[in-house]
Amino acid sequence: MNTSLRQEIFDQLALYVGGERSFDAFQDWLIDALWRVDETGDVDAASLANRVENRIAEYTSGYCSEAELKQALRPLLAPDAVVTRR
Repeated sequence: MNTSLRQEIFDQLALYVGGERSFDAFQDWLIDALWRVDETGDVDAASLANRVENRIAEYTSGYCSEAELKQALRPLLAPDAVVTRR
């Protein structure tokens, strides 16, 4: 398991939700991270990244505001929010 990749996603998500990173910067970073998740096969990182990506898709499709996006992403910052069943 590539714990560092999951942690990196978590850390970058926290920066965005906390207002320390713009949406555009976070989205650009996430695109690269999604490629790395696919390459590593890390199930935990993939689960977190996919949840984030789904919420972003709702925002970029106009289904919610950026404030609502951040509110929807905030629960993913809980340490046990993304648990993969094996």
